[in-house]
Amino acid sequence: MKGSTTKLLKKVNDICEEGTIWKVFFGLFAALLAADLLLPALTGEKPKLWCSILAGAGMGSACYNIRKARRIREEKQNHEHDEEE
Repeated sequence: MKGSTTKLLKKVNDICEEGTIWKVFFGLFAALLAADLLLPALTGEKPKLWCSILAGAGMGSACYNIRKARRIREEKQNHEHDEEE
């Protein structure tokens, strides 16, 4: 792999492990679900079930990744703490 590609992948990995991006995705999927649930009240149209399911699945996936990022961060901190002793 080229050096620039490796740097880019490392940056993406660091951002994902930080967990902030997953909080953004959670907010995005929550907004989509809220819009889908408000659709009948505002327009009278019936929302499509698959839209609600996809938004719910996106929120679930984001929650999983937020927990995973937190666990990775805690493991790194514990590992660094163990090395100091």
